[in-house]
Amino acid sequence: MLLLKIMAASLLILPTTLAQTTLSTAQIAKKVSPSVVVIHGKTDSGDVLGSGFIISKDGRIVTNLHVIMDTRTATVQLANGEIYDSVSVLATDERRDLAILRVPGFNLPVLEMGDSDSLTIGEPVVILGTPRGLEGTVTAGILSSVRDSGEGFKVLQTDAAVNPGNSGGPLLNKKGQAIGVVSFKLRSSENLNFAVPINYVRGLLTTLHEPMPLEQVRTQFGAISTPAQNTSTSSQSEILTEVSPAKMRSILKGMGFEFTEKTFDKSTAFYFQLNAHKITLLSDGTDMQVYAGFSDKVDLTRVNEWNANYRFGRAYVNAEGGPSLESDLDFAGGITTNTIEAFIKQFRTTLTTYLTFVTEVKPSTNVAAPIPATPASPTVDRSTPSPATAPSTPLRSYERSPSATTRIKPPVGNFAIWIDETKWKQQTAKEAGRLQFAHVNGEAWAMVITERIGIPTDGLREIALINAKSFDPNAKITFEETRIVNGRQVRALQFVGTTKGIPFRYFGYYHGGTSGTIQLVTYTIDSAFTENLAAFTEFLNGLEIMDDDLPPSSQPLSSPNTSAPTTEGLLQFNGNKMSVKYDSKKWKQTESSEVGRFTFNHRSGDGYATIIAERLTVPLDSLPDIALSNAKDADPNAKIVFWEKRSVGGVDVWFIKLASTSNGIPLIWYGYYYGGKAGTVQVLTYTGANLITEYDKDFLEFLNGFRVSEF
Repeated sequence: MLLLKIMAASLLILPTTLAQTTLSTAQIAKKVSPSVVVIHGKTDSGDVLGSGFIISKDGRIVTNLHVIMDTRTATVQLANGEIYDSVSVLATDERRDLAILRVPGFNLPVLEMGDSDSLTIGEPVVILGTPRGLEGTVTAGILSSVRDSGEGFKVLQTDAAVNPGNSGGPLLNKKGQAIGVVSFKLRSSENLNFAVPINYVRGLLTTLHEPMPLEQVRTQFGAISTPAQNTSTSSQSEILTEVSPAKMRSILKGMGFEFTEKTFDKSTAFYFQLNAHKITLLSDGTDMQVYAGFSDKVDLTRVNEWNANYRFGRAYVNAEGGPSLESDLDFAGGITTNTIEAFIKQFRTTLTTYLTFVTEVKPSTNVAAPIPATPASPTVDRSTPSPATAPSTPLRSYERSPSATTRIKPPVGNFAIWIDETKWKQQTAKEAGRLQFAHVNGEAWAMVITERIGIPTDGLREIALINAKSFDPNAKITFEETRIVNGRQVRALQFVGTTKGIPFRYFGYYHGGTSGTIQLVTYTIDSAFTENLAAFTEFLNGLEIMDDDLPPSSQPLSSPNTSAPTTEGLLQFNGNKMSVKYDSKKWKQTESSEVGRFTFNHRSGDGYATIIAERLTVPLDSLPDIALSNAKDADPNAKIVFWEKRSVGGVDVWFIKLASTSNGIPLIWYGYYYGGKAGTVQVLTYTGANLITEYDKDFLEFLNGFRVSEF
């Protein structure tokens, strides 16, 4: 007890130390505010407003390049009211939208820079800026993710609110250190805000040049030149909640564009040119979309890769087969003329990058991923291997031991395991979808792993080896053969590998069928393997397979039968305001233990559907990021392959195609995502990546059965 009291007493000292480095939001604001500046710039189209922060006592200031690159003159105002009229540029990074300015200051308050390479997802962050001129607003949130921008650098994503005028301000950690340089909202999704990691600023500091006048920077970056406008600072930085057609006309004229326009029901379209490309700007007063279409023929995979990796602009292929680009800007929460202008300029910059990306030639490959065929007919003779896989010598056949009288059904798949309970005892499994056993001799173990996705048996060898190497990179197969076990074909594999310095040997049976995939794996230390081999073989021979074989992975795909008449099934949910109609000859609803979750199996055995419904309304344009975030919780490498907004039954939904990996098996997901008055729903379909071509039509048919009544 005395020792515990001493330990407790010493622990009481630690929070005092931590309190010296971990600050509250109010403490951060008080500490950092003197170092945050307001940048007022004059351009040909009027005045601009942005933020920055001081990083040296002699007047070096960090901001976004877009804040100053069109300015002829600028002033920097400190929090104490001091104004510097002489502003020059020491370094710029156009790719990362960074600039380092210089004012003739002395002993200025400096903001300490943190380390953006040592961040933790979920840690608290704070944003300081000047969204309304000199008022200085503080917002707090968390670091949501560190993402690839798609342009050769990382960006920090946060849910802390970013308002017009915050551009160039600091993103701060809990110590009050700058970990990023804030940028304006790049997409319409609510609370989707970005900052450039501060370590890029550290790198930029190594490339400082002689002070450059703002006019020279303006010329260097090809500012959109327009006649000088008599626009006041107040009008440029005024917070607008709605942008009328007249206001949009004024903005475009102020930027020097010649345009035509057309009025639709609730929207106005403006047509003009950027970099000699035809542009359509469509606005309904509460948001705007900018489109560009091209005649170049492109590879669709390049368009999809852009959507998976790039944060600004959504790519698609137009009716003529050419690449197109669209970006959205939501006016919710207020917008300024400066932000709209900056958004259009960012779109202009992105056009060149986009065209280069989608039209450049990628190295081709002559190796196509094998696609398995549709499941074999139930009338196939299960005791005989198919001709495509029949070996040159007869397969050895094994039967269940008479002493194995206890039948156990795994949680997934149409399989069973027969065991001798006098030799093997079932244990509690730590993972879903698994069964665990231990031999009574205390030195042999077995596990049963089942997956919903059916993988052809001949393709399981490589997956098993990959899984083994994930634990021991030096793991290797020492024995393999195809066997007939209780009348069904399996792959028998033996592995050797080391776990925590102890050499183990594994012996397993592997099978993939229409109801899923099963792995029976027995194991012991290497030195005890021979004496346990008979017990292992007896355990493995207790495998009972009741589904149908999948054709080998080398056999070409057969198209699913679409001529059968449709028998309609109907699922209603969320107070009958939402429903999904489906073909009950293709889909079978299964039991689900979770409220608001409905699950279906495709009757061929390899396709699945899940409907997740909530009464809570989530904004429609937030759903793509939520979908990706949820996918990354299960697989950090999950990515959106393609996405677009569609109209289904008179309402807008997001169609999202996701790629992810589960237990080494690549999956493809098709989903419709809806958020509105009736609630929020995700209608998801998925299968193995190598089977998606087979299920593509049935998946889309299932999704298009979604209906919602918003009234």
